[in-house]
Amino acid sequence: KPKEEKPVPPVVIKPEPKNVLTIREKYLNQIKELTQNVDSKLITNRKAYQRLSVIIRNFIYETTSIKVQNYSLEEIKQAKITILTKLVAEYYAPEFSKDIEGNISESIKKTKEVIEKWQ
Repeated sequence: KPKEEKPVPPVVIKPEPKNVLTIREKYLNQIKELTQNVDSKLITNRKAYQRLSVIIRNFIYETTSIKVQNYSLEEIKQAKITILTKLVAEYYAPEFSKDIEGNISESIKKTKEVIEKWQ
């Protein structure tokens, strides 16, 4: 029986403080644009959740160098990025289900707060 290898936890590389501010501004602008599209009904809730997931995953990648863009929820849990796990778990049902709408405004607000407070 082949021996199963345990996943190696990712190494977090924190960027310089000035760089975090630049990255934060970039993603807050994307959140602002998404909010405008949702408010103007230019995007469905499902597409908005998909976009929100991309925004937060790319933000985490740029600030930590952990390649979470294509991680499943289980892989995010294993990476022990608690806040990302909570957000992505919240996005999953409305992102993938045709029947569940979710509260996109509340999810956007939470995501924006995470980006604003990220160190």
